[in-house]
Amino acid sequence: MVANFIGTAADLSGLPTNATNASRAGRPRFDFVITDVPRNLFTGTGDAFGDTGAGLGEQEELIGVANDPGTIGVGDEVAVNRFSLTFTDSNGADIRTFGSDNVQIVAQQILDANGNATGADQNVVWVLFSIRDQGGATDVSNPNLVPGSSTATMRVASGTGNDLGFTVLGQWSLTGDSSVNDAQDVVITPVP
Repeated sequence: MVANFIGTAADLSGLPTNATNASRAGRPRFDFVITDVPRNLFTGTGDAFGDTGAGLGEQEELIGVANDPGTIGVGDEVAVNRFSLTFTDSNGADIRTFGSDNVQIVAQQILDANGNATGADQNVVWVLFSIRDQGGATDVSNPNLVPGSSTATMRVASGTGNDLGFTVLGQWSLTGDSSVNDAQDVVITPVP
């Protein structure tokens, strides 16, 4: 299932974007996210996001029990269209582009003072690219997304039909080598 983003680039203007190297031993992982995206900008999320059914998440303190129908639970997520994340090398050549095969809208957690999830916000979500090595689909290191240096550019499709333009939402510089040490040494810096 792939949900539909029915908004425009203007709806995302000024929203926080962030990139994190969340890699650790045995688990290369880069996360690129837009936070505080209004939930009403998405349709077709179905049961996978709790809109028409139980969703994939769990109510806080009820592990193993689905969230109430029509609500977003911690852990709810569904693939979404119109967003892309492209990695280019130091010469500007494309390394790889990720789209609806990797981007999801994800429940935006409500955290307490200790950083523990206490629930999921019902009005806003994250748009999240979580790029990681997963078995045979070695997304971080094959092809190598950071062969010394690269640039990651997040975009949203801004046109329709034959006039399909793209608006840049965020851009980051990556340095290091994501094919060694489980990508732990890669540094991600926002491009102003």
